This record gives sequence, C-alpha cells and structure tokens, in this order.
Amino acid sequence: MDHSEYEAHRRTCEACRREGGRGGLWAGLAGAAVLALCLGTAFLMVRTTDLEARMKRAQTAAAVWKERYEQDMGDMARMAVVRLPADTLELPGSARWVALWVADKGFGASGASAVLRNGSGAEVWKADNLRRSSPEGLAAVCRGSLLAPGAYKLQLEEAGKSLSYEFHVVRK
Repeated sequence: MDHSEYEAHRRTCEACRREGGRGGLWAGLAGAAVLALCLGTAFLMVRTTDLEARMKRAQTAAAVWKERYEQDMGDMARMAVVRLPADTLELPGSARWVALWVADKGFGASGASAVLRNGSGAEVWKADNLRRSSPEGLAAVCRGSLLAPGAYKLQLEEAGKSLSYEFHVVRK
C-alpha cells in the first residue's frame, strides 16, 4: 500500500479515524512532553552556568577582601596610639599608622576637621568630618611616615570650637 492509498483508507475507515484521532492526541502529548523536557533541561543548564559564574565572581571578591583585611590587620598591628595632650610622643620606627587620641567628649559629635602642621607651620596632613571613635573622644589617624622627628601642632575645629595641641615626635 502506498501513501495515497493509506490516506484514502484512513479517511474512510471508521476504526482508523477513531484510532488515528487518539494516536494523534497521544503523539501530540508525547511531543509536548519531550519539548518541555528539552526546554527544562536547557533552562537548568543555562541557570547552572549562570550560578557557577556568579559563584566564581563571589569567590574572587571574597579572596580580594580577605587579602585586604589581612593586609589591614597587619597594618593595624603596626599602629601607634598616642594620647594628647603630651609634650613628647615616642613612636616606634615600625609604626605605619599613628592615632592621635584626643580625650575630649565635646569633639567629634557632628564632624570635626583636623590640620597637622610641622614646626615651621607647613601643613602635613588634613582631615574633615572626623567623628568620635568612642564616647570619650576621637582619634585622628594619619600615616606614620608623616611624623618624622620634630615639632608638630594639631588643630581641631568643630562648630566654632577649636582645640590645639603642640607636641614633639621622637622615634625609637
């Protein structure tokens, strides 16, 4: 039987028409199921690839931040904290950072500005919007390399109020 004879028989035979109708329905449902499986698998593959890329970026960012944190912790270990007022500040030669601690409860609530000048009056360091690091006062933190042995003056200003500290730096 060739194709045209088969089609003619299928159109005229009641049993073939009933069977062909159900067969077409089942074939359509099977095709839809296969299509759904293919699309679902493709979606999961794309989603998995996207999640893997995101995870890789997050791991890279975490490694960068961990390295920065460890470096900062090493720097913090080389921080000298000195309390003002003091006539002489003895700083270790390895001090990478110096925190000039000012125990004044009135400063740093709304953001103080600080200017550090050397003995000849030249500006060495400046900061704005310094806030209290604790209820007892505030710390002005600068690089230790800025404080070579010699005389210095730290001026703090906030809301029309000012403080001034003069000190001498000695390296150990």
